[in-house]
Amino acid sequence: MGIEKEKIDIKEAIAETFYKGIEIGTNFNEEVKRTKKMIAKRIRDLREEKKLTQAKVAEAIKINRITYNGYENEKAEPNAEVLKRLALFYDVSMDYLCCLTENPYGRYSNEEKKEKANAEIEQIKKQMQELQEKLDSL
Repeated sequence: MGIEKEKIDIKEAIAETFYKGIEIGTNFNEEVKRTKKMIAKRIRDLREEKKLTQAKVAEAIKINRITYNGYENEKAEPNAEVLKRLALFYDVSMDYLCCLTENPYGRYSNEEKKEKANAEIEQIKKQMQELQEKLDSL
């Protein structure tokens, strides 16, 4: 009788895990669809702001116009190389194109960038000083 109960418990655990997996997969797919839609909107809005045709943008970034049309109409997603070309063409960050930020110029403000750069410079100065002290001690 105990073994039968264990079998039932195992079957229930497997079923629960299976359905949780389906739920997670469904949620993931919905997120992918939302992101795809947002990327399409971003590149369409950028193109329209510049008053350009899809053909002009496609030519500028060296892809087929039909392919570009697919990106704007959520039929396909641009790969990393195309996103890079779009970012350079529109002078925006890839973070913006990928919907990681609302700031077209990146996730960090200029002030934050300066702070990060200054911190890195200070760290390099400290490392150079330590190396100089080691050299001096030789």
